[in-house]
Parts: sequence; structure tokens; C-alpha cells
Amino acid sequence: MEKEFDSIGVIYESQTINDHTILNPISMARCCSIDEMNYNVEFLGKIGSAFEGNFEDEHISIGFVTKFDELIKKYGSLEEGIARLQNELYPYILVQTSDDVEDIIKTFKVDLFAGEVYKVAEYNLEEDSLNMESEQVDITDVKYFNNLTKKILEKKEKDNNDNENSININMLELDEAIKENIIGQDNTIENVISTIDRNYNIENYRNKTNILLIGPPGSGKSEMFRTISEKINVPITFEDSEQYSATGYQGCSVDEMLVNLYNKANGDLEAAEHGIIVIDEIDKKVTNQKGDVSGDRVLNALLAMMEGSTYRINIGNETHPEYIMFDTSYVTFVLVGAFAELSVKQKGMGINNKLEDNKKYKDITIDDLNKYGFPSQTLRRLSIFRLNELTVDDFVSIMKYSKNSVLLEYTKYAKKKGIKLYINDKAIKKIAEISLKKNIGVSGIKDTLNELLNKAFFEVGTHPDQYSSIKLTEESIDKKPPYTLYKKRKKK
Repeated sequence: MEKEFDSIGVIYESQTINDHTILNPISMARCCSIDEMNYNVEFLGKIGSAFEGNFEDEHISIGFVTKFDELIKKYGSLEEGIARLQNELYPYILVQTSDDVEDIIKTFKVDLFAGEVYKVAEYNLEEDSLNMESEQVDITDVKYFNNLTKKILEKKEKDNNDNENSININMLELDEAIKENIIGQDNTIENVISTIDRNYNIENYRNKTNILLIGPPGSGKSEMFRTISEKINVPITFEDSEQYSATGYQGCSVDEMLVNLYNKANGDLEAAEHGIIVIDEIDKKVTNQKGDVSGDRVLNALLAMMEGSTYRINIGNETHPEYIMFDTSYVTFVLVGAFAELSVKQKGMGINNKLEDNKKYKDITIDDLNKYGFPSQTLRRLSIFRLNELTVDDFVSIMKYSKNSVLLEYTKYAKKKGIKLYINDKAIKKIAEISLKKNIGVSGIKDTLNELLNKAFFEVGTHPDQYSSIKLTEESIDKKPPYTLYKKRKKK
């Protein structure tokens, strides 16, 4: 008989410290009641995260079960209700303590970072009654919370320090490698390198720094971390935010980022737990439209990951699942986005269009990002690094000196065809001006060069040994064709 799920429950990993049960949320699940105390559950993830059966393992439990119809009645839709639950329950831990005299089990919600404690449930064993009212507890009056919190943090720090995962990064070598590829962003490059190196040498995971990297399209945001991935011995995975959803929605579950990082580390869990996750186009998941939870649910799930939580992930497949516990405490998260609406408004169309500056990227504030739709609780846990808008001079330098220069690549291509490509400095500057006006970043250089040279390269390729050189000048760029082809001199 097909199971009928009617509720949402939170899945916790449990451990015992000083006679208290510590519950760390690792996922959310829809469930159906078997009896008063047990639930048959199925994780809401789609790929590789199915789990069915009773939770008999003493290290895992399910709690805070809420009926679908209650969520819909309170929040208007099941999706909104789940998103709100995630926001309320992550990234807190729960502490359960028993009062043997009064036969009462009390459940407290603890924010280890803010130092706040709330009593959220009180179960009377004798009367079989449950009180779910939330009440803040003065932590200074509850000494065992101070000691307990200290022990939890000490254990987590010891486990991670025992891994001996400190990595020595040659910061000077890495700086030079990135700056070979990316022009005009020296200050941000240095900030990023310093942050990554520090993350690999901190002893207290609470001092880890996650990054929000914002800048115009084509300014080097993703390229920076591609270079880093080539130069340091650290697993890095690049994720497109648009393909992800929170657990249970259409699209990949954010938990799969951890699976991808584990695979990048070739199955080395310790290395993966100290890796880097770069999430591109995060601005596509940020919205200021009320009632749109498509981005909120992903950001809420990422918030729990960034603060350090333990996740039960499937490194096998749907047919042969294999589960491991993945701790994100020391993973560095890098959220990347253009946030173009906050920076530049474009007027007109075509090659001579004008740009009206609305706000420079260096002037974008936390308040601006919050008004745009970025949740305050997420922004508080990120260091914001801003890339500069590129100038004509930057474009000229990129063409002439960047290791990834399209112009240098096309010069080498011409040489392979047995010809020389001549472009003088004035022509290079004009190409830079045209490319900048396209407002698509460094990609504009390739687009402009393709427009100017494609026919010339076709002519050379279809008439081998006929031409000796292609020449572009400031004057020729405005003509048709925009180049001059020189034929080889005939031997006498």
C-alpha cells in the first residue's frame, strides 16, 4: 500500500554529553505516523537522498513534527511553511534534559553563537502531556548551559584540530598567478587570498570567514577561484545557484553540493570538510518580491551549512545508497553575484550607447543588499568583497598582458596559419572602448575581436599560403572590411 505522508519533521543527529541529549538538525523530512512515538520517514531530497524506515539508531531522531494542513493554514502554502520552518530551526541545536524528580523532559533551543537559550518544549512523563510554548531563558541563571555549550564547542574544535588539516599556502605565488589572469582587482584578490589562508589555519571554527564576492559581469569573480583551484591542494567545487532548491523542491537539493565536494576530494572526507564551495550567480536566488520563496529556501539552507552543521549525505546512488555524516564547520563558502541592478543602468542600444552610473560597486552597502532582498541573517555571516568596474585602460592591459588574453591567443592562432597579426596601440585602445560599451565585461573583448577578424581568418584559412599578414588600425576599424590583408610576395 502506498504511504501517505501528511507531516513535516526535522531529522536530528543526537549525542550525549553530561547526561544531556544534544540534537543537531541535519535535514527535514515528510513523514506519516505509525504510532504515537515512531514515524516512517522519507527525506525530501530527489537525487541520492532517499531513506525509508523507522529511526531505531540511537544517534538519529525525528522531532518537531508539523501537519501539512497546519502549515498551509498558517502560511498560505506548504512551500512557504517549510521555508519558515527552516528559517526558525536552523542553525540552532536542541538540548534535552530530564528532571527525574518531577518526571519532566525539557527541550531547549540553543544558539551557540548569540548565546541565547529558549525553552521550547516541556514533556510530562506522568501526565503524558506536552507544552510547546517558547520562553527565553537567562543563560547566566542556568549554569549547566554554560558548561555544556563549552564542552560542545571544545569537542567540535578538538575533532577538527585532530584532523591536522592546516594547509600552507604560498600566498605570494598564488597572488602572482591570479594577477596574471585578472587585471585591475589587486585589492580584492589580496583580501580573498588572505581570507582563504586564514581559514585553513584557524583553531576555532566560529572564526571561519565565508565570502560574498560581488562585481560586474566579466570582472574576474569566477576566474579568480578557478586559478585558486589550480594552485592550491584543496578540493573546490563550482556550483550554479539556479540548479539548486531547498530539500523537497524541484531542482537539486543543496545537500548535493557536499556530495560534489566529497567527490572533488576523491573520497577523502577530511579534505572535503575543509574544502571550498563557490556558488555562482547567487543574486539570482535573492528576491525582494513578497511571497516568492524560491530564493529564501535556498538561502536558509545555505545559512545552516555556513554556520556549521552535520549532514547525512548519500555518496552512493539510489539503488545502492551509502551514507556518511559530513560536517560543514570548516568548509569555506563563497557566494558570487553581479547584483547588476544595484550598480549600472544602461541607456540606449548599439555601439555608442551611454552608461548612467547608479551606484559604484565599491559603494554598495549591506543595507543596499538587504533592500535588494538578501536576508540580514545571511549577510551577518559573510565578509563582502567588491570588485571594481573595469576601465578602458584595464581593458587595454587585459588585451596586452593578461595570461588569458584573447588578443594574444588570436596572435598565436594567426602564427599557426603562417601569418602575422598586426594591431597597433591606438587600435587596441579603440577595441577596448568598443568592448567596454557592450557592458558584458571582459567577454566584450572577444566579441569585438570576433566581429573584426572572423572574415579575415576565414579568408586566410580558405586560401592557404596566399597571405602574409592581417593589419588592424584605428582608422580601419570603422571601415568595411575593418582590416587589411597583405598577400605574400611572389618569388621571382
